[in-house]
Amino acid sequence: MLFAPLPLNESFFMRGLKVNINTAKLNFNSIEITWSAL
Repeated sequence: MLFAPLPLNESFFMRGLKVNINTAKLNFNSIEITWSAL
């Protein structure tokens, strides 16, 4: 993972990080639902 000190790249990186965290939360929720359905 590359990290550039430029503000534009930093904001873009943080935006991508937030998207990744939200996606991980959605995946974890779907896993919880799957386990509770068993």
